[in-house]
Amino acid sequence: MEPAPLILAALLACSAAPLWAEEDLMTRMAGVYGSDENPNFSCTENPVTLSFTQSPPHAVFSWDFPSETVVGPARTREVYDLIGPTEGGLMMRLEGEPRRTEEGTRPIWVLRPLAGYTGFCWGRQDWPLIRCTGTHHRCEAEAPTS
Repeated sequence: MEPAPLILAALLACSAAPLWAEEDLMTRMAGVYGSDENPNFSCTENPVTLSFTQSPPHAVFSWDFPSETVVGPARTREVYDLIGPTEGGLMMRLEGEPRRTEEGTRPIWVLRPLAGYTGFCWGRQDWPLIRCTGTHHRCEAEAPTS
Protein backbone atom coordinates (compact mmCIF):
# COMPACT_ATOMS: atom_id res chain seq x y z
CA MET A 1 0.00 0.00 0.00
CA GLU A 2 1.26 3.50 -0.80
CA PRO A 3 2.02 5.96 2.04
CA ALA A 4 -0.90 8.33 1.24
CA PRO A 5 -3.61 5.63 1.63
CA LEU A 6 -1.95 4.43 4.85
CA ILE A 7 -2.01 7.94 6.30
CA LEU A 8 -5.63 8.41 5.23
CA ALA A 9 -6.62 5.09 6.82
CA ALA A 10 -4.87 6.06 10.06
CA LEU A 11 -6.60 9.45 10.14
CA LEU A 12 -10.01 7.89 9.55
CA ALA A 13 -9.43 5.38 12.33
CA CYS A 14 -8.43 8.15 14.76
CA SER A 15 -11.39 10.35 13.87
CA ALA A 16 -13.82 7.48 14.47
CA ALA A 17 -12.38 6.53 17.87
CA PRO A 18 -14.16 9.24 19.93
CA LEU A 19 -17.52 8.32 18.37
CA TRP A 20 -17.06 4.66 19.29
CA ALA A 21 -16.02 5.64 22.81
CA GLU A 22 -19.08 7.89 23.18
CA GLU A 23 -21.47 5.23 21.88
CA ASP A 24 -19.92 2.64 24.21
CA LEU A 25 -20.27 5.03 27.16
CA MET A 26 -23.92 5.72 26.29
CA THR A 27 -24.66 1.99 26.02
CA ARG A 28 -23.01 1.29 29.35
CA MET A 29 -24.71 4.18 31.14
CA ALA A 30 -28.28 3.62 29.92
CA GLY A 31 -30.44 2.11 32.65
CA VAL A 32 -32.54 2.72 35.75
CA TYR A 33 -31.07 4.58 38.73
CA GLY A 34 -32.06 5.62 42.23
CA SER A 35 -30.84 8.71 44.07
CA ASP A 36 -28.41 8.34 46.97
CA GLU A 37 -29.31 11.81 48.23
CA ASN A 38 -33.11 11.96 48.00
CA PRO A 39 -35.22 9.00 49.21
CA ASN A 40 -38.17 10.28 47.15
CA PHE A 41 -36.16 9.32 44.05
CA SER A 42 -34.79 5.99 45.26
CA CYS A 43 -35.04 2.78 43.25
CA THR A 44 -38.23 1.86 45.15
CA GLU A 45 -39.98 5.25 45.12
CA ASN A 46 -39.38 7.06 41.80
CA PRO A 47 -36.22 5.94 39.99
CA VAL A 48 -34.94 7.73 36.91
CA THR A 49 -34.54 5.96 33.58
CA LEU A 50 -31.59 7.19 31.53
CA SER A 51 -31.74 6.63 27.77
CA PHE A 52 -30.02 8.13 24.75
CA THR A 53 -31.10 9.11 21.26
CA GLN A 54 -28.71 9.31 18.32
CA SER A 55 -30.48 11.83 16.12
CA PRO A 56 -30.61 14.38 17.52
CA PRO A 57 -28.03 13.34 20.13
CA HIS A 58 -29.79 13.58 23.50
CA ALA A 59 -29.63 12.11 26.98
CA VAL A 60 -33.17 11.62 28.26
CA PHE A 61 -33.96 11.29 31.96
CA SER A 62 -37.50 10.15 32.77
CA TRP A 63 -39.48 9.33 35.92
CA ASP A 64 -42.75 7.47 36.47
CA PHE A 65 -44.07 10.28 38.66
CA PRO A 66 -43.65 14.04 38.12
CA SER A 67 -40.71 15.62 39.92
CA GLU A 68 -39.77 19.21 40.64
CA THR A 69 -36.85 20.35 38.52
CA VAL A 70 -34.73 23.47 38.16
CA VAL A 71 -36.29 24.05 34.75
CA GLY A 72 -39.80 24.67 36.02
CA PRO A 73 -42.91 22.87 37.25
CA ALA A 74 -43.05 19.18 38.05
CA ARG A 75 -42.30 17.02 35.02
CA THR A 76 -41.61 13.41 34.14
CA ARG A 77 -38.80 14.04 31.66
CA GLU A 78 -35.66 16.13 31.18
CA VAL A 79 -33.71 16.29 27.93
CA TYR A 80 -30.03 17.16 27.64
CA ASP A 81 -28.28 18.06 24.38
CA LEU A 82 -25.22 15.83 24.09
CA ILE A 83 -22.03 17.72 23.31
CA GLY A 84 -19.65 14.77 23.37
CA PRO A 85 -17.30 12.70 25.48
CA THR A 86 -14.74 14.20 27.79
CA GLU A 87 -12.23 12.69 30.15
CA GLY A 88 -14.37 10.89 32.68
CA GLY A 89 -17.84 11.31 31.21
CA LEU A 90 -20.28 12.84 28.74
CA MET A 91 -20.70 16.60 28.30
CA MET A 92 -24.24 17.90 27.87
CA ARG A 93 -26.53 20.92 28.31
CA LEU A 94 -29.98 20.79 29.88
CA GLU A 95 -32.64 22.11 27.52
CA GLY A 96 -34.30 25.17 29.08
CA GLU A 97 -31.55 25.49 31.71
CA PRO A 98 -32.19 28.62 33.84
CA ARG A 99 -28.89 28.49 35.76
CA ARG A 100 -25.81 30.32 34.56
CA THR A 101 -22.08 30.07 35.18
CA GLU A 102 -20.11 33.00 36.59
CA GLU A 103 -19.45 33.97 32.96
CA GLY A 104 -23.21 34.14 32.29
CA THR A 105 -23.43 31.09 30.02
CA ARG A 106 -25.53 27.96 30.41
CA PRO A 107 -23.48 25.37 32.28
CA ILE A 108 -22.04 22.35 30.54
CA TRP A 109 -22.81 19.35 32.71
CA VAL A 110 -20.62 16.25 32.84
CA LEU A 111 -22.39 12.97 33.50
CA ARG A 112 -19.68 10.92 35.23
CA PRO A 113 -19.98 7.15 35.56
CA LEU A 114 -19.05 5.60 38.87
CA ALA A 115 -16.57 2.72 38.98
CA GLY A 116 -17.88 -0.31 37.11
CA TYR A 117 -20.78 1.73 35.70
CA THR A 118 -22.69 1.09 38.94
CA GLY A 119 -24.03 4.62 38.96
CA PHE A 120 -23.33 8.23 38.07
CA CYS A 121 -22.85 11.67 39.51
CA TRP A 122 -22.92 15.19 38.05
CA GLY A 123 -19.98 17.49 37.50
CA ARG A 124 -19.72 20.69 35.52
CA GLN A 125 -17.10 21.87 33.10
CA ASP A 126 -16.47 24.98 35.26
CA TRP A 127 -16.09 22.95 38.50
CA PRO A 128 -12.98 21.19 39.82
CA LEU A 129 -12.75 17.61 38.54
CA ILE A 130 -13.25 16.15 42.03
CA ARG A 131 -16.58 17.94 42.58
CA CYS A 132 -19.45 15.62 41.78
CA THR A 133 -23.02 15.85 43.07
CA GLY A 134 -26.39 14.14 42.66
CA THR A 135 -25.05 10.60 43.00
CA HIS A 136 -27.34 7.85 41.71
CA HIS A 137 -26.78 4.08 41.77
CA ARG A 138 -28.04 1.54 39.29
CA CYS A 139 -31.24 -0.25 40.31
CA GLU A 140 -30.52 -3.30 38.16
CA ALA A 141 -28.38 -6.06 39.61
CA GLU A 142 -25.46 -5.59 37.22
CA ALA A 143 -24.13 -2.95 34.84
CA PRO A 144 -23.92 -3.87 31.14
CA THR A 145 -20.49 -5.06 30.07
CA SER A 146 -20.63 -4.37 26.34
